[in-house]
Amino acid sequence: MPLPIPTRSNPAPQHGSSDTTVAVSFILATRGRTAQLVEALQVWTHVQSRATWELIVVDNNADDQTWDVLQEWRDRLPMRMIRERRPGVTGARNAGFVVTTGTIVAVIDDDCYPAPSLVDAWIDVFADEHVDFAVGRIELFDPDDLPITIKTATKPAWYPPFRFIPPGELHSASMAFRREVFVDVGPFDLDLGPGSPFRSGDDTELFQRASLLGYTGRYSPEALIWHHHRRRAADYAGLQRSYDLGAGAAYACIALLLPGAVLRLCWDAMGRAGGSVPWAKQVFWDTRGRHGGSLLVMAGAALRFSLVLARRGWRRPTWHNPAWDRHL
Repeated sequence: MPLPIPTRSNPAPQHGSSDTTVAVSFILATRGRTAQLVEALQVWTHVQSRATWELIVVDNNADDQTWDVLQEWRDRLPMRMIRERRPGVTGARNAGFVVTTGTIVAVIDDDCYPAPSLVDAWIDVFADEHVDFAVGRIELFDPDDLPITIKTATKPAWYPPFRFIPPGELHSASMAFRREVFVDVGPFDLDLGPGSPFRSGDDTELFQRASLLGYTGRYSPEALIWHHHRRRAADYAGLQRSYDLGAGAAYACIALLLPGAVLRLCWDAMGRAGGSVPWAKQVFWDTRGRHGGSLLVMAGAALRFSLVLARRGWRRPTWHNPAWDRHL
């Protein structure tokens, strides 16, 4: 399948102006996908912008295969490379943030292809001072792939502070934060996400944490990427279990570490539903709509994650917590 970019031979990448201020830093963590990463980097060479940007590639592999391949791309992209040996995309993304210099920090997966206008799109999104964090439009690249981990709506949507953000509503495959907001909200939780026993939930928890700390999110369809995840129908059951595990753990994390904010979230939800009884009915029907096995997996994950929190001293992830600094 052709890549979603204009066809040009030997394209000369345009990395922005001579201004030394980096407008957007992208964090791309990769592990075990060298061939897919090369396909993505080929698309990145077509990204053009009026501003300076950088691509931080975090090699999360245990060997040097990807690292050696990346050497060939040094002169083709405004790219820097670092290594994070601890397995897991959460730790890799956190390590990537530490070395970013952009005023906007974006995250993108290694199996995603950016639109040529992606940098300028994020700049335009954050030109609105009301936007603290955002996610972009994610289209399915291969129509034979499962229609999951995508978000294809063409109209923007706002996520005011203290609003419930359901799992899967927003995706970290294409997300961005103002730098100072990311610093305040704190890093991805290392006990969640791929590579952890809970397999997912790191983005769910981070978005909800940002909302409960008073920040405003926006779904921004103008920031466009294509997701080439290569998953098929046979993968669905395993993926759903992973999402249920992550959702249960994320709920436990938020409820136990930010209980006051969660109470405010529930109060706001009751007000928008028209009272406690309508809200209770809404929660009942939403819960009933889930598969019984799914609820059981989520409940078990929530219980297990409460034990994880107890072991780490009931601390939420922060950039300055000594217990977390060793991972960065």
